[in-house]
Amino acid sequence: MSIRSCALVKALVLFALICPFGHQAYATVIASSGFNDQTGLNSTPTPNSPYTIGQTVDGRGEGESGWAGNWITQLNGGLGGDANALITSDAAKEGDGGLSLIPNGQVRAMRRLAVPQTRSFSIEQDVNFGAAGTLFSRPYSAGASEPWSIGPMWSITGPVGSRHFEVNNGQGNGLDNWITTGIAQTPGAWQHVEIDLNVATQTWTFSVDGQKFNQTLGYLGTPATIDYVEYLSDAAGYIDSVVVSTPEPTAVAVIMPALVRLLVRRSRRR
Repeated sequence: MSIRSCALVKALVLFALICPFGHQAYATVIASSGFNDQTGLNSTPTPNSPYTIGQTVDGRGEGESGWAGNWITQLNGGLGGDANALITSDAAKEGDGGLSLIPNGQVRAMRRLAVPQTRSFSIEQDVNFGAAGTLFSRPYSAGASEPWSIGPMWSITGPVGSRHFEVNNGQGNGLDNWITTGIAQTPGAWQHVEIDLNVATQTWTFSVDGQKFNQTLGYLGTPATIDYVEYLSDAAGYIDSVVVSTPEPTAVAVIMPALVRLLVRRSRRR
């Protein structure tokens, strides 16, 4: 390689090291749910589409891409729950609507992804719950029965004055192994929860408002894919802006190796 080419390669490497987006991947959205009508994430100019403010989430969400179908609700493990999972303006973190869970027992809201995930991906959501009851989230696979179908599990729980987030560090044997994260829930305030899943290794990580629980966790079961987002709650509260995404390499990460190879080939021709 010539001195000039070598200097250019060094400059490119230095650029990759100091560039603020050189170390971060951008996210490709797989699916998202905004629970909005006419403003905000996935909203449309058509009234009452994809959601109707004041109505149930059950059977709604038509037109939001990346999903195999609309939201489904259940109550106490059976049919129902449509009146306990409503789209309301009070539940909006962004836009004009959000999902309001008003349990009479335990309400369940779930939605299936169009493409079962076998890779690394993330699920993000904004949550705002009160000081009583428990919210669970259990992404799972339709290809197996419980508990083997369940991957990560996290929850908001605890007595008044000691509300917090917990995670289940599964061993793939279907047995619960709940851990207190040390991350407090703030009743009545919005908090951003993100889980990063690796389906191949059956592991996941957890964070709230950017504060990461410093441990890699295991799945409850052994699902070969994850294709359902699920919330199960006997606590009253709000959920908004559910986004499922996968990290992709930055332009720097893609272009840099190609530029170096090109420079090496050019130097060899001289």
